[in-house]
Amino acid sequence: MKTAIILVFTVVSLSGLLFLTPAYAQPNEPHPANAMWIEPSTISNDMSIGTRFNVTVWINLTSNPTGVCGGWQFKMYYDPTYLNATRAGYTGGTPYAPGTTPGKSEFFNNVSTLPLSPYFGPDYVQVGESWMGIGDMRHVPGYGSLAWVEFEVIGSPDGVIEVQLDISSGHHPPTSDTYALDGEGNEISLTVADATVIIPEFPNAILLFLLICCSAIAIFTAKRKQKH
Repeated sequence: MKTAIILVFTVVSLSGLLFLTPAYAQPNEPHPANAMWIEPSTISNDMSIGTRFNVTVWINLTSNPTGVCGGWQFKMYYDPTYLNATRAGYTGGTPYAPGTTPGKSEFFNNVSTLPLSPYFGPDYVQVGESWMGIGDMRHVPGYGSLAWVEFEVIGSPDGVIEVQLDISSGHHPPTSDTYALDGEGNEISLTVADATVIIPEFPNAILLFLLICCSAIAIFTAKRKQKH
């Protein structure tokens, strides 16, 4: 993906670039540039099995030698024992669904971009976006949201556990999976911040209640079959 972005960057001259309108939304947990981070940084409300929640990845960039940003990507790792990534999409466009247009990030508002469908691996989700090679790139300094990811809680621990939503492991310049690129396709140095999901132990009382309900349904069904 990064190679393709670099090839596109070489086609169009960076001279005469115009300032682009910044993203509209405000982050709840702003980070000083240059940074990419997940909001909220801690998720702990009602984390029982079946609960779904969203997180959003943000970026904040200062000036770089090219004065622009031409692409970004993050690779978000998680523990599939407890979580499953169900959906993902850009924050500034149509939510991702098979067969639909993915839209674009809020950060690249008014920039012609090449949208990419999110990729879901066994323990990660990967989302990225690049300048299309037409018009202007995203001028910096500036900040904005990139994409959201929806998770479902699928496992219950023995006791409280903290599960990391990890985008920082993918940031290892110059060959990162989590990155922002300047106008020449080079990685911009970033501080990358992860998020924590706090999952409590599923109470034994609830497990017992569910077991009793299942047993009662099984007995009731068996009795109805006997009558017939």
